[in-house]
Amino acid sequence: MWAGRIIGFGEYEYLYESGHGGRAPLLAFAPGPTKHTIYLVNDFSERWPDLMASLGKHRASKACLYLTRLTGVDRGALRTLLERSLAETLS
Repeated sequence: MWAGRIIGFGEYEYLYESGHGGRAPLLAFAPGPTKHTIYLVNDFSERWPDLMASLGKHRASKACLYLTRLTGVDRGALRTLLERSLAETLS
């Protein structure tokens, strides 16, 4: 558990040029009453617009994917997003 509500898998350390650093999960999600949040690598929607287009109904921010219903999501596209995000985080 991260921040009391985020379910995370694995862990990595990060360090910004500013000197700020910390630990974060490799992949994470947070279920919610109105939306499910999936935490991905920064700028994922700009990196992989083809996957975002085929994903289904969603909203995205810099590092969060918001899904209101899982039933309409293309699971193959979601899996590929998770795999690519993980690969980017590990590299």
